[in-house]
Amino acid sequence: MEAERALHHRREVDWQDREWALEHALEESRTQLASEQAARALLSEQVKRASEGALAQGRREAQEQLELAREEARRQTEEAKRASAESVQKQLELHRRRVAELQAELAEAQRQVLAEAQPRDILAGQLRELKSALASARGEVSQARAHLAEERRARDSA
Repeated sequence: MEAERALHHRREVDWQDREWALEHALEESRTQLASEQAARALLSEQVKRASEGALAQGRREAQEQLELAREEARRQTEEAKRASAESVQKQLELHRRRVAELQAELAEAQRQVLAEAQPRDILAGQLRELKSALASARGEVSQARAHLAEERRARDSA
């Protein structure tokens, strides 16, 4: 009974941890997107100024400024993509570790259940619960990956 309470408490904490991790990943993605949008706006302004300067400074000089602005835009976009990819990798690693922890907990719970020699139906119920929690965690990892990939595609297409 105490083991069930501890397991239930652990699951609650796990769900809260996963929820926090997903919220944190989402917030990081939003921050990254805002940063990219600000960089694009700045670069757009630079391109606009470079285009306006073409009339006053001559076509050749303006073209050089425009190329510099484009190169800066490419550089900042690449930096933003790299930072976003690193954030995604960190979140995936957190989820992988969590799945590994749940698998270890499942194995330990199975060992404890067998050691305590409880009735077979109780053992089966606990095993189903643990497998369900593991499947749920895997599903969350898949959803997080899909969400992050979708955000990355949206950001890349923007």
